Amino acid sequence: MKNAKLLCLAALLSVLVPVSLFASVWATQQELERARWRAEQLPWAHKVADRITRSADEWLANPLPFPQVLTGYFHDYFCPKHAVQLLFDPQSPHRHFCPVDSQVFTGPKYDAAWAFLVHLKAQSALENLSLAYVLTVNREYAEAALAWLRKVRDVYPSLPPHGAHAGLGKLMGQSLDEAVWAVSATGAYHILRRAGLVSDPEHRLFVRRLWRPMSQLLERELRSRGSIHNITCWRDTGVACLAAVMSDRALLRRVLLNSDFSLQKQLLQGVASDGLWYEGSLGYHFYALQALLIGAKVAELEKLDLGPARERLVKMLTAPVRLADQAGHLPALNDGWPDQRLQKREGLYELGASLFPGAGLDSVATWLVLHGASRGLEALLYGPDSLVSGKLQQGSSLFPENGLAVLRKQGAYTLLKFGPHGGGHGHFDKLEFVLSLHGVWVSPDFGTAGYGIPAYREWYKRTASHNCVIVDGK
Repeated sequence: MKNAKLLCLAALLSVLVPVSLFASVWATQQELERARWRAEQLPWAHKVADRITRSADEWLANPLPFPQVLTGYFHDYFCPKHAVQLLFDPQSPHRHFCPVDSQVFTGPKYDAAWAFLVHLKAQSALENLSLAYVLTVNREYAEAALAWLRKVRDVYPSLPPHGAHAGLGKLMGQSLDEAVWAVSATGAYHILRRAGLVSDPEHRLFVRRLWRPMSQLLERELRSRGSIHNITCWRDTGVACLAAVMSDRALLRRVLLNSDFSLQKQLLQGVASDGLWYEGSLGYHFYALQALLIGAKVAELEKLDLGPARERLVKMLTAPVRLADQAGHLPALNDGWPDQRLQKREGLYELGASLFPGAGLDSVATWLVLHGASRGLEALLYGPDSLVSGKLQQGSSLFPENGLAVLRKQGAYTLLKFGPHGGGHGHFDKLEFVLSLHGVWVSPDFGTAGYGIPAYREWYKRTASHNCVIVDGK
């Protein structure tokens, strides 16, 4: 009976838990000017620009309150009974509601997770506001972005390092989230600084009170907790972005190329020859890939060569295509969110195609748009003016290092899993099979729920929740 209830929760979770995506606004001045021209001349680009400015207008009309508590852990913002994310209300920092039965949750861990979501939404707003300024030259957007950045700058020195999961943060509840915030915030700041909206004296103040201390915190985390890991990918890229806005060339080279756990080493040691990230979860494959692609973009802007590691990025982009079914659905292996589709990653393929022309990634991006994806920020900044012909190169595939095999025939898709565990994000699901018929899951992998609820370890990671043969409960 317990397993049946949890099975129902898994289906519910796939509807209620979104996949978080973080865009990058790191671009050349030429790319920004071309984005403005496209927004004026091309219908698809006008739609993208309209979405960006509408989001920026929403922030101007209803800016979020700056949190008065330390930021916590996103995975605590789940109902332990229904395994669904709580409803986020920016005006309710101390009362948090389950969307299933409206039960109210209170207490410090929920308030801290609420603060995380405020900063996450503000992080997205910084990108939209800075780009809205580029597209419209309306100073109101730029001033709103700078107002939030100044709040962070002024409070940052007084925040204590804290966190119990993926390292220590100050603004955020772990150094992982601090690094992700740094990537978005510095990209927005870089745009505003180049536009002449941050004076030299104020820039020095930002460096002294925010950018330098944040880079030092993340470098300490890299030294003390560094490894080949998706988290380290984000720390590397976060420090690289901070180094770029501070014009610190030595720091930039160190974190991208020369340290023990540099971004270059993450690619050469963390990506198998079959193109998959070693943790065996497509969710974490894309999570690492996003950080690595942004880091590669910063390296390109700063004229640093990642060498043979660049080839691994191309393989990381093509491997999920080989794993997807004919409709673009991806199996939620290990700690992966349900309802993953290639179409949700269209922006990564637009950025990848601009970094690696001739690798066929523009054809993948086109196929994704023709099959339901919407062109977005990355297309506006990096993609072509018009789409080329698009198709996916798919067939039966073997991923020997990760222990995955995909068999295809006449609309039938079967994935067999027989490889290594996948570390902390692995599930006990060896010899599992996943079945899709004509683009519809018949026997799916349920993936994972929020890590802070009991069902995560009691159900999602266990063999019984997977399509495996079980003998005597094992």
